Amino acid sequence: MNGLPRALLGIAVLGALAWAASAAAAERAWQTGRWVSAGVKHDLLSVGPGGPLPTGPTSIRHDRPEVATYVIDTESWRLELEDTVPIGTGNAEADFEKGAIVTVAVEKNIAYLKGRGGNEFRLRVTRKLEKPAK
Repeated sequence: MNGLPRALLGIAVLGALAWAASAAAAERAWQTGRWVSAGVKHDLLSVGPGGPLPTGPTSIRHDRPEVATYVIDTESWRLELEDTVPIGTGNAEADFEKGAIVTVAVEKNIAYLKGRGGNEFRLRVTRKLEKPAK
């Protein structure tokens, strides 16, 4: 009998968190942009299977995870983005193609992209270049 109120409380908390996440998505300042390019880089901050990555000029390791990099142009910004997950683990590139119009919102150093079927991708902003006013 004691487990039922705790279960109900857990369900209520999960429901509140889901509602808060959807409310935050609706409040973002969405804008459109064009998907300019996509690339790949090795993530230098990750820990490989052999432990922490060595540093220095001879520290090339080929077992670093590959992460996708993207460039998106909006009316006022050129955004250089990096996926927050390694390639092959649900990254954004599968939902977009070069030259496509995308919907993006930027909050500090995080960009959110709306993908197919309502998917939302969270990307790291590595560079944000302001375009000159026309």
